[in-house]
Amino acid sequence: MPRTLGLLALAALAFVATASATRPLVPLPDYSDLALRFAHFTEPDEPYDLIFLGPSTTRCSFDPRVVDADLAKQGHPIRSANLGLPGANYFEIDHMVERLVERRPAGLRWLVIELHPPGFSALIRPQNLYTDRATHWHTPRQLRDVVTALARPRDGQVVRVDRMLVHLRHALWRFANVGQADRIVASLRSGEDGERDERRGFAPENCSEARIDSPEHRASIQSPSEFRKRAGRLDRQNRTPVPTHQLNPEKLRRQVASLRAIGVEPVYVMTPILSPVPGIHTLRRHEVLPNLLAFDSPERYPEFYALPMRRDELHLNETGAELFSHEFASHFARWLDTGLEP
Repeated sequence: MPRTLGLLALAALAFVATASATRPLVPLPDYSDLALRFAHFTEPDEPYDLIFLGPSTTRCSFDPRVVDADLAKQGHPIRSANLGLPGANYFEIDHMVERLVERRPAGLRWLVIELHPPGFSALIRPQNLYTDRATHWHTPRQLRDVVTALARPRDGQVVRVDRMLVHLRHALWRFANVGQADRIVASLRSGEDGERDERRGFAPENCSEARIDSPEHRASIQSPSEFRKRAGRLDRQNRTPVPTHQLNPEKLRRQVASLRAIGVEPVYVMTPILSPVPGIHTLRRHEVLPNLLAFDSPERYPEFYALPMRRDELHLNETGAELFSHEFASHFARWLDTGLEP
């Protein structure tokens, strides 16, 4: 019996050692050309001063070419790139921050991070369960933070042990490198840089997961009165103070500290979405979020809530994105010159 237990222990130790040694060889997920873009953003021969990171609204809103040209005119020659990930939640975005901190991209000075619902949600969409995308961000750190968040339910809710178990299984899949052998071999054989993206990650045609002719999209475009009613309530809703303990303020503070430790200043941003996010604005008032550039205000930025500028309630169309990129560059230059937020 002792010999059997010893052999089992050795087998377990060998498995852990092999899995740990193999994990660094697993490439990033293939969705949304993430691996290619991330590799380009961190190459020493193509440094970027500024990277935009967030969900689809980030990828849809920031045109690096427009931003760079405007900043150069205002005395700030920089090179930027867009790392927006359609459908990304906050934990996935934070994992990409981890990856950037590990790589320490040459020349990176600012990381512009967008947060909004479902930004703080730990929910994995059914179509993403146990995919490369869902497992890759379930590091021990992210698993700890997800479980902590789920253990602090909102008032009237119960602790979702079932969701905790789902995330635990994803973390185990990641640790065991389930289904990654073919991808590792293909990555090692490839060695190709791939075609450079002239738009540096800006892809307005891929922003919304809903088809352009979907009922959701048609309702957004063909119901201007409802759209305007919601826009009319948005500023008031965002000014309402709300409890923030479910929004992981400690995690955000750690994120800020990790970036500043490598000389990168985080800049948080809200694009002109239609959904209220009072928690994020409360976090800024509590000084958890530094440098928040908030454009989700129809009162201050009505031009971005005009229907001709919209793809849907969350996303700008390409015309709106160009206008927004000009506006962002203007405010970013002002922040660089004065330290004052808009």
